[in-house]
Amino acid sequence: MSKRNHLWLFAVPLVMLATTLTAMADLTGGSQPSELATFDSPTGETFFALSLNPTEPAPAATGHDVLVLFDTSASQTGAYRDDAIRALNGMLSSLGSEDRVKLMSIDLNAVAMTEQFVAPGSQAMRDGLARLQQRVPLGSTDMQRGLRGAAENFSGPATRPRALVYMGDGHSRANLLYSQDMESLVSDLTDKQIPVSSYAIGPGRDLILLATLANQTGGKVHVDAPEGGSAEQAGQAMAQAARGTVYWPKTADLPGSMRETLPSRVPPLRSDRDTVLIGMLDSRDAASISMTMETAGQTLEMSWEVQPQASNEDYRFLPDLVSSARSDGGIRLPTVGSSGLAEVAQMMVAVDENLARLGENALRTGNVQGALQVAETILQRDPNNPQARAIVQAARNMGGRDDDPGLRLVNIQDAPDAAAPAAGRAVPGGNQPGALLQELLDSGGGFMANVENLAAIDEQRMRAQVEQEMTEARDRMRTNPEGAKRDLKLLLETIDRSDSLTPENRTQLRRQVEGAIREAERREIEVRNRRELAEANRAASEERQRAVEETARTRQKIKQMLDRFNSLMAEGRYNDAEDIIAFEVRELDPYGTTPVAAVWWSRFSGHVHEMEALREVRHRNFARALLTVEKALVPFPDEPPVMYPEPQVWADLSLRRRQYAAIDLARRGSSEEKIMTALDDDTTLDFIESPLQQVLGFLADLHDINIEANWRLLDMDEGITTETTVTRNLQGITLRSALRLLLRDLSDTLTYVIRDEVLLITTLDDAESELVTKVYPVGDLVLPIIGGMPMGGMGGGMGGGMMGGMGGGM
Repeated sequence: MSKRNHLWLFAVPLVMLATTLTAMADLTGGSQPSELATFDSPTGETFFALSLNPTEPAPAATGHDVLVLFDTSASQTGAYRDDAIRALNGMLSSLGSEDRVKLMSIDLNAVAMTEQFVAPGSQAMRDGLARLQQRVPLGSTDMQRGLRGAAENFSGPATRPRALVYMGDGHSRANLLYSQDMESLVSDLTDKQIPVSSYAIGPGRDLILLATLANQTGGKVHVDAPEGGSAEQAGQAMAQAARGTVYWPKTADLPGSMRETLPSRVPPLRSDRDTVLIGMLDSRDAASISMTMETAGQTLEMSWEVQPQASNEDYRFLPDLVSSARSDGGIRLPTVGSSGLAEVAQMMVAVDENLARLGENALRTGNVQGALQVAETILQRDPNNPQARAIVQAARNMGGRDDDPGLRLVNIQDAPDAAAPAAGRAVPGGNQPGALLQELLDSGGGFMANVENLAAIDEQRMRAQVEQEMTEARDRMRTNPEGAKRDLKLLLETIDRSDSLTPENRTQLRRQVEGAIREAERREIEVRNRRELAEANRAASEERQRAVEETARTRQKIKQMLDRFNSLMAEGRYNDAEDIIAFEVRELDPYGTTPVAAVWWSRFSGHVHEMEALREVRHRNFARALLTVEKALVPFPDEPPVMYPEPQVWADLSLRRRQYAAIDLARRGSSEEKIMTALDDDTTLDFIESPLQQVLGFLADLHDINIEANWRLLDMDEGITTETTVTRNLQGITLRSALRLLLRDLSDTLTYVIRDEVLLITTLDDAESELVTKVYPVGDLVLPIIGGMPMGGMGGGMGGGMMGGMGGGM
């Protein structure tokens, strides 16, 4: 059972006119297919309220596709959440086995709890209910986004009846629905044939919005039950609303006597309630109405014969209602059937009663002119309003004495008969004990009565102040929740200090303000989280911007380098293009395709250029070689003949030449001579995983020579560094052999040379790049040989025969 105070449609605690209730009950009848009530205004215009019921029976019941939109905003907590869950379970248990249901939650967005439409009692639905129970009520509700998101789950022709059931308070605080938004939303829902029914539950319900959606889309509204009702019964009522038959107008032929009809787009009809149209009539002649309807894929033709009824004072609210609805084409009319029209009438009568109370308060305080203005406003809306007539008469009785302080607590005399209501007409609250105006009319002007009235005014003023400040605080919560919370705390202190509030009203106001403070605290957390998220997004954006700028700079540099690359390629400097430009571009963009293409393009182009040059040299030398072959074919006479000495002469010549060993023009210094000598000395190596630099240092100290290594070249070509480890155990061999074995273990391309007075460890390529000049004496080869052969014979042989032989040989 619900243990909370409940409000009915429009949440206004008003007393309805007895005659209005009777008239509305007659209009709601349900057995009549149509009723056309009218009211003639003092200006001579005729206003109407038309009630239509379907004239064709509902088709056979079929399975429905029902989408449940469950509100999980911050307002749906505690007992409201529990009752809503029970109502949802009651609704699911009341649906048929052929029905399919999809469950979604709604706050700022609509989130699916079930992936698709499933059976009401299936395991998938139980899993969806479990996920719904786990959602924490937070934030506000965006009704427009939620309804549009829910409607997207329905696609294609409506071969099965559809229904959307909303459970919540209907407040769209995250995104207010304006008339143009409402019109677009209603159009989308009706085009897809989705009636919206609502179970209004929560601490503060926007029943006007929920009733408007139900009226425009063919749905119903069920308000949270008062004491004694149950949530399960509410769920059963929502299941019946979801399974009700809805007729969707495709065409409507209204009589020409209806000058204006609101809503301008005829709302859908239902089998379980009537549909109400309001507007203005040009004549009271009988007329016919016909419409083409569609329901569950079937097309039906319906027609009504309507006869305007006599003007009825109970419908005196119609001029104001038509006037207010005209601005948006009636898109916001909350008249959900005749019962909804009755509630609208009750609300508009209450407006007049509230204005009358304002006029009474003005009279109490001596503001006669203000009271007359209020009364005139009421009489413009309702010329026969008894309260307004009484205020006018009382003000006239006061005459010009409103400046007398003694008359500020005036005793209003009974109004004359002219101000009495017409016979047979009930005055709302006029004959009820405690009615404010009647108390003044019946009182004798006692001082205590007036004091009590003033206290009531103070209490009303305090309640209005609290309501206004709470509204302003809620408006500031989105941007400045800290300030709103501070103001609400001050307001709470004001309530505690006020002497004009009764204990019950003080407790009620305190609860409202404390609830608003809790909401402000939640908003404060939300704003702080949004600020932190915005700061993080800003930092990430700046980082991305820096990355983009760095990328742009790199690309600009690559572009400039590629322009230089193209210039070198055009100049034929292919090696420079590869070594200087292409490799550096590849370092800037290691994963790009352009640097790879540049490297291979320059390399291939250089190779092709070199091959073309070599081909040219080969072709040229080939032709020259052929020329020498032709020259070699020229014969010459063997006169005088070539004569060679005896073998013994050659042997003596070889022995004599030993004294002319190779002569090195590069004279060695003492340090280099010392190194040459040390290379032939014995040495010892006994190292296990020792750094190479340590081994070389040991040998240098052992043999007292300088040993260096070209570390840069060794690292670049062979990957050998000072920390490269060596493991060797050698005994009784020369330093020369030990160095060869040691370097061979490290790489086949390592050697040593004596350069710049040090023993340098380097690569073979580096060692061969430096040439040493050697001098070989050959003088004995051209000097005459003494003995063994005459000089002339040798000279002639060498000068003539040899030269001739060489010439021929060549």
